Parts: sequence; C-alpha cells; structure tokens
Amino acid sequence: MVTALVFLLAQRAPTDILDGFAQSRDVRSLSQMAPDLETGHFRYIEKTGAFSGGRFGWRVLPLQDPAQPNVLYAVFSTPLTIQDYGEQVYRLDDGLLAEHFPEETNFGVLPKHYELNLRVEPERSRVVVDCKIDLVTSGERKPSFFIRLSPHYKVTALKSASGEAIPFTQAGGVVCAPTPVGSTTWTISYEGLPDLPRFAGTVTKKEAMLTDDYFWPSIGRYPATTTMHADIPANWEVISNGTRTAQTTEGDRKKATFVNNLAISYLSFSAGEFSITREAPVAGQIIHAVMANNMSEEERKLQMELQKPVIDFYGKTFGPWPYKGWVTLSSESYGGAALEGYSYATYAPNWLPDSDAHEPSHTYFGGVISNTYLRSFWNESFASFCEGFYEREVEIGNREERRLAFVSNPFPSPTWNNGIIVESGVMTGDLSADLGYGKGAVVLQMLEHEMGTEAFVASVRRWLSEHPKGTPGEWEDYFAVLGPEYETFIDQWFRRPGWARFRIGNVRYEDGHLKGDVTFTGTPYRIVSDLLVETPGGSRNLVRVTLNPTGKEATSEWSVALPEEPVRGAFDPYERIMMMRSATGPAQLSRELGRLQAVVHPDAQAWANSADLGRTTVTPDFPANPANRVLVGHPDQWPQLLPLLEQAGMTVNGNELTYDGTTIDLTKGGAAAIVAAADGQPIVLLLGQTRRPMKTGKARIALCNEYGFFLRGLTEPRMEGELAFRL
Repeated sequence: MVTALVFLLAQRAPTDILDGFAQSRDVRSLSQMAPDLETGHFRYIEKTGAFSGGRFGWRVLPLQDPAQPNVLYAVFSTPLTIQDYGEQVYRLDDGLLAEHFPEETNFGVLPKHYELNLRVEPERSRVVVDCKIDLVTSGERKPSFFIRLSPHYKVTALKSASGEAIPFTQAGGVVCAPTPVGSTTWTISYEGLPDLPRFAGTVTKKEAMLTDDYFWPSIGRYPATTTMHADIPANWEVISNGTRTAQTTEGDRKKATFVNNLAISYLSFSAGEFSITREAPVAGQIIHAVMANNMSEEERKLQMELQKPVIDFYGKTFGPWPYKGWVTLSSESYGGAALEGYSYATYAPNWLPDSDAHEPSHTYFGGVISNTYLRSFWNESFASFCEGFYEREVEIGNREERRLAFVSNPFPSPTWNNGIIVESGVMTGDLSADLGYGKGAVVLQMLEHEMGTEAFVASVRRWLSEHPKGTPGEWEDYFAVLGPEYETFIDQWFRRPGWARFRIGNVRYEDGHLKGDVTFTGTPYRIVSDLLVETPGGSRNLVRVTLNPTGKEATSEWSVALPEEPVRGAFDPYERIMMMRSATGPAQLSRELGRLQAVVHPDAQAWANSADLGRTTVTPDFPANPANRVLVGHPDQWPQLLPLLEQAGMTVNGNELTYDGTTIDLTKGGAAAIVAAADGQPIVLLLGQTRRPMKTGKARIALCNEYGFFLRGLTEPRMEGELAFRL
C-alpha cells in the first residue's frame, strides 16, 4: 500500500488523492496518509456526528497559507450544522497529513464582539453580511489563524480597522489570514445561498432560517457578545439573540437591531412571514411573545401561558433572568427538534403549544456560561437534567408528590460503556449526544439527590455567578465549585465509563440494625441510596444508606439502625441510581394511557384530549370487561365507575372531583388513576378536560390543572426486583 501511495503522490496532487479517499470514506487509506495521527482519528469520516454532521459526505480542498507561502493545508469539508463536526484542517508535508489543527485551536486569537449587518434577499435566496469583529491576540504570535463559516458562504473582502485589504485564502468555509497584532477590529464581508432545509440554514421567498447555520465568522467556537443589524423585507418579522433595541421600516425594507450582552458560542437568526402575539409589558416582569408561521392566535396565546412558569422558575432558582423577555419561535423551515437562542428558542413544527424546560435552561447553561461543544456536551447534561428538575421543583401543586412523580429514568444505554462524560466533545460523534443528553443528565440527578436540592442549587448558582464572564465553561470548572468532598462521586460517574452493577444479599436484623451485603460486579462504586422499609404494621419508613465498598473487595457490608425489624424493603425505591433493572416496575399512567385501548363515552369525547391515548373506541356502552382499558367518562354516564373511583380514593359530584382533600373542576382540570380489576389487571380512569395532555410523570394517580400541569398524585415505589428483599 505504501508503494502505491508513493506512486499516486508522484502522479497527482495530494489533495486530489485525499479527496478521492474522503468521498469513498476510505478510512484505511486516509490513515496511511497520516502516519503520525492516532489510530481511529478518521472515524468522523465513517460515522455521522451528534446531529448527523457529515451525512452529505466529505471533500478535501487545498488551502494555501497567505502568510506562509510554503505552507499548504488540506481542508476536509462537508455541509455543516452547528454543535456538530466542523471542517477539519491538516498541514501537508511531502504530500502527507502531517499535523491536525483541532477546531478549538485559535492560535491566540479570540473574538470579543461581533457586529453583523445581515441583509436577506429572498428573491435570490441570498444572505449578504458585513461583520465587524473585535479581536484580541495574546501569547506567542503565530503567522496565521483560521476563521470558520458554513461552506456556502464565500468571503469577498477582509479589511483592517483602517480599511486596508488583508490577504486571505478560503477553502470550504475555512478562511486563513495573517494573525493580527494586539487588539483590533476587522471587517469581513461575505455572502451565500444557504440551502440546507431542516439541517442548517435555508432562505426561501417566505423565510430565512439561519438557526443551525454558521452565518457568523467563528474562531475556535469561542464565545463573544453580539450586535445584529438585520435588513429584511418590510412585511417580514425578525428575531436574533439578545434584546431588540431599534426597528424601522423604509419603503419595502425593514431594519432591526438586537444587542446581546451575554458572550455566546452559537448565534441564531430567523426572519419571515411570522405572526406575533405579545403580552403587554408589566414593570418588573419578563415579557413573553410567540412568533410562528404555523400556529393560530389561540395557540400562540396558550403557548405564552404554558411557558411563563418555566421562565419564572429559572429566574428564581438560578439567578435573575438576564433578558427583558422570552420569545418562543415556531418555524416551518426548522428541522431540528428545538434550539436554544438564550433570549428565545426555535421549535420545529408540530411541537407547540407545550411547556418546555430544556431550551430556556440554556440561557444559563450555554448563555451565562457558554459551551463550545468541542470538549463535552456539559450544557446539554444540565438542560436535560432540568427537564425533570423543573417538574419536581416548580411551585405548582404538591411539591413533595411532584418530587416522586418526576424522577427521570436512570436506566443506562449500552453506549455509555464507550466513553466518559468529561471527554465527549463533537469529534466523538453520536456518542457525544448519548453521554451529554443521556448519562450526564442522570448523573446530575444523582448528584442533586446526594447533595440535597438546596445545596445542589447553591453550587450551581455559585458557578454561574463566579465563572469568568466571556470564557467557555467545562465540567472541571463546575467540579472546582463542588470541592474535594465530591471527588469520589466525580471520579466514579463523570470520569469513568459505564455504570454500577451490584446486588443486595444476606439481609438480616441484628441488635437494632438492619444489615446486609452489597456485591459489585466489576468496578465497585460508593453509592448513597434511599432504603424503604415496611414494618409488620404496614407503615413505611424511608432512610438513607451508604453502600461503601472496602478497598477493591467485591462484597462489603452495610448497616442502618432501625427501631424494629421490617418485613420487607427495597433500595432505591424511586429509581434514582443508574443501573439496569430486570423488572418493569410499578404501574405508571404515562405507560398505560397510551398502551391500553381507550373506551370513550360519546358525551366525554372532549376529555379524551386530556391524555395521549392509543386506540380509541367511542360508545355509550360500558365495557363488559373493563380490564386493560382506559375508561373515559363521567359516573353520571357510567355508574359502574363509582366503585373504581372509590378504589382510587376519588369522589365526583357534578363537575367537581375530590382526591385526598383536593378538589378540581373537571371543566378545567383532569384526573387519572390506575386501579385493579377483579383479576388484578389494570383499569385506567380518565376524567376532565385540560388544554394540553396531562403531565403525570411516573404517578399512578394524578390530578392536573387546566394546562395539564401536575397538582396532586401518588407514585408507587418499586418494592420488587434485584434491590428488594423480604425478612
């Protein structure tokens, strides 16, 4: 093979040879041409990234260094979407790939502020940009550095602060230019025809969607503050990061300015024929608005009502909301599920109206502290964690019952064996998303439980307030706030692949203590677990036990003081510990409502919209065998519901339903419960009308308000399985 490569290099330009290998995804041959790079370096050629980066294939383009005429680079180029693979740059030496420049390599040049003048020309599907960049150069000055855009943008000019032309070269979206001296401001002019609908940027006659597009000149994905001057058709609406500070209309064009004082790594921009619903400003309150080209006025109003509690919660929990408002944008052109914009978020069609705790949390995790995604997806871990955290802690209904209903599932994915959370940046491919959105979120939930919610929130608030402004964050920065007390936890869960594998055995009651053994398969873990014990009288008590392995021994003893001998018990009854489970666990409304066939009384058809039901039959007849059915109706219509409601602890009087002292109005609220048929099979009861499907979490019984938000309920503990025992 080496002889063949030597022959090829003698006959063809090295970038042409590399281009052929890249197009055919010939990783073996590419590795032969990069003898000094680590094994597996080119896995990004074979496998797509976290958000399908690389799916359109790769090309290799030559890039001459304008400051070093004898230096030639090879740029591995592909259509880009943000927070995923970037274009890869290598220095060529004698036709071989001699040195790789990871994207975070900035050669000491950092952006501090972008001022973009962005013009949208929908009739030509074109975007034209003049961008001023405030740059700071520090450390040992290198001859040149790289600026990166999406490959469909072509740079037309690069000028110094005095207006002098600066030499540059471009291949794909990578621009190479001489390194500036000290602090200065450059202007880079470029234009492009974004045409990657539902993947990255796209411009149509009705909309310009640049979210997920590198429409700004990024340097190492380093964060910077921004000023956006948008120039769009007069009948369009526009939004970008930050606060709108000006807007004018002249003839057939509209101009608007947005200022963002948070240094962020990823920018967003949308303009088009959107309808807007805004609420009137109230002093001291966050202003909400909804922009959409696929939602009715009624839906937009509902969306504002659904989202208000989320924004208020974050402002109270993590520190003052850093913007004057929050905007929800729903776009027909957006192809991802949703993307944070810090002062707003963009959502794909057919999602809203709904409350969302994930994207607004990025205002803190990605906004107040930015993330490049090049080393890890730490901010996605926090955002995914916040989905359950918000549901557990928001001040709606009974918080203690919420805290049990909305524990997020901790069940691991096999891919979590393949890497570690702290080293899972974009170049690890789809594993980065698995560890970031998945394992990292579960570990944070475990950390919150071990620390206690109040202490956990205090640690996060401290990190958010003390982290140096304008610098990206990493996991290690948060660990420094936690301190040495949690070093063992950090090492076990953040710096180690996989998860805990253990079993409980030899449980006994001796001398006023419940004792037993914990046996680990594989690497032992120190684990703090809840233990739920049941007494002979039927009462249940929840205590906390530390399973602390002794040295490297697979088996060690645990002990906890109890006033009387229990008849049975279970570790981790509410499923917080990351581990595989062999049993299904207690019945949950969220599982059964969609799984079982629904039987709906004709006069209760509106109630069927209060849940995401599966197969549905509308009939006035109560089923002869109601087992394994969802029953949607009122006891005045079906008297057979009365004993089932009694089993759930519910009574109904007209439009009022009462459970455990709480009464809801069934015309603007809902209730659901799982009860048992005579043979023990499940029957699900569904009553009431909510404006959105009820959020029931893991509960077996749930009462919800008109928005479907959980108010009261019952979540059963897991008392069977490998962590349960009987005495």
